[in-house]
Amino acid sequence: AREKFRNRMAGRYADLAQVCDHVIAVSQATKRDFLEHLDFPEDKIEVIYEGVDAQYRPHNPDETAGILEEHGIDRPFVFFLGELSVRKNVANLVRAFAASHLLVLAGAPTFGFDEIQQAIRECDVESKVKLLGYANDAELPALHAAASVFGFPTHYEGFGLPALEALASETPLVAGIHGAVPEIVGEHAVQVDPDDPVAIARALETARDMDPAARSAARAHAQTFTWDRCAEQTLEVYRRFG
Repeated sequence: AREKFRNRMAGRYADLAQVCDHVIAVSQATKRDFLEHLDFPEDKIEVIYEGVDAQYRPHNPDETAGILEEHGIDRPFVFFLGELSVRKNVANLVRAFAASHLLVLAGAPTFGFDEIQQAIRECDVESKVKLLGYANDAELPALHAAASVFGFPTHYEGFGLPALEALASETPLVAGIHGAVPEIVGEHAVQVDPDDPVAIARALETARDMDPAARSAARAHAQTFTWDRCAEQTLEVYRRFG
């Protein structure tokens, strides 16, 4: 199934290379991958970063209490947002998190969710893992801000917007070393090999102790990514090549 998915996606990108006059990539990593696998002129690819909504910011406990109570979430907790799939490496996050804390997983189950369920059973942490399913846009800023750590040791991201939203919320971030996330978050995350649950566990502990100055610097970094800039740069591409 994984090979079938890869082949299907590769076919779609090959079609893009044939019909597009210009391509916008959301990161340098995505641009490199596109050029590595497809015959396309490099000067016809523009990198334009995504942005972070202003609603992602630090919250005081009173602002987050209602959402946490509604979902039965106790502090402290490690938070993950994204597809509950093989690609997102959630099973290794389950194996790594400290069972003295809660692990909150927000996202829709997709390919490989059975592996995540198996990891939960094998680690005997059924009572410590909360599956929220889909979380709406109104809930996410509070969940990000209330978390002790945002765990995002995924295998690959083309951009990694949830990681940037965590930084904007001044929530310490653990991120994988592959794909675009290291490019996007820079030095403002504890980066880790996603295939090493022991290293992920150490990274979660390290991130949890991040000092206020580092959290503030991470937020300032995230705030340089704006949707206004993204829109302006996208419009300029259309003006030049449309």
